[in-house]
Amino acid sequence: MRWILATTLVAACFDAPMPPPTPSAAWRGPSARIAAKAVPSPPNPAACDPNNQPMGITRDIIVAGIAPVRIEAAKCGALAPGATGVVKVHVRVGPGGLVTNAVAAASPDPDLGECVAAAARKATFACTRHGGSFSYPIPF
Repeated sequence: MRWILATTLVAACFDAPMPPPTPSAAWRGPSARIAAKAVPSPPNPAACDPNNQPMGITRDIIVAGIAPVRIEAAKCGALAPGATGVVKVHVRVGPGGLVTNAVAAASPDPDLGECVAAAARKATFACTRHGGSFSYPIPF
């Protein structure tokens, strides 16, 4: 984007025709960047270097790992179309970034809670030294 702006300014100053933008410089919009961020790559526990990892799970790690769960959990709403409220899911993550346990601690509907917990069990997080646990509310 900076290259296009700089080229535009230089072309305007010297009345030279501006070259067409290259395909790599094309703006893909915010949705492409969000989609690229929303799907973290699964961790490779063998590649986790314990010396270069945070001690436990952090807010940034949770936000990055829970994004795909929120998408899958939204699909769970079809199981209980009349249910409104919050499903609070408790997630335990191992040092390798894989979920070791996920349960619905509170839910307006038992089937909805189990579906959200199943989605959380598939999540992957960044490696940490000790893993950790957290609770996350998902509104319906």
